[in-house]
Amino acid sequence: MIADTAPGAFALQIGGRAYTIETGRGGPGRRREDADRFVDGEWHLRSPLTGVIVELRVAAGDAVEGGGVLAVVEAMKMLNELRAPMAGRVAAVHTTQGSRVEIGERLLTLTPPAEGASP
Repeated sequence: MIADTAPGAFALQIGGRAYTIETGRGGPGRRREDADRFVDGEWHLRSPLTGVIVELRVAAGDAVEGGGVLAVVEAMKMLNELRAPMAGRVAAVHTTQGSRVEIGERLLTLTPPAEGASP
C-alpha cells in the first residue's frame, strides 16, 4: 500500500512493515515544477527562487496566453522570466515591482478562461 502523507513524503507498507519515504521535494529546495500549483480551479504562481521582482507584465483582470511572460525575477544577477502554463485571466497579483520575494512565495493567481471564451 502507498499513500501520500505530506508534501514531499509518502507512506509505504511492505510485508506488514510501515515506511515513510521523503522525496525532498516539499520544502524550500523543491524543484521548479513543484513550485506552482492548481488549487480549487486556480493556478498559483510561486517564486522559484529568492530575488527581486524587476518586472510585472500583468495586472489583475488581464487575459494571458499560455507561455506568456508574467513576471521577471532577478536573482544572483540573472533575470528569470516566469511564464503562464496556460491561457487564462489574472485573478490577483500578490506582489509589486521592486519587492523582494522568497522561494515559494505566491506572486499571482490565474484562472482558466471560461469554456468557449478566449482568454
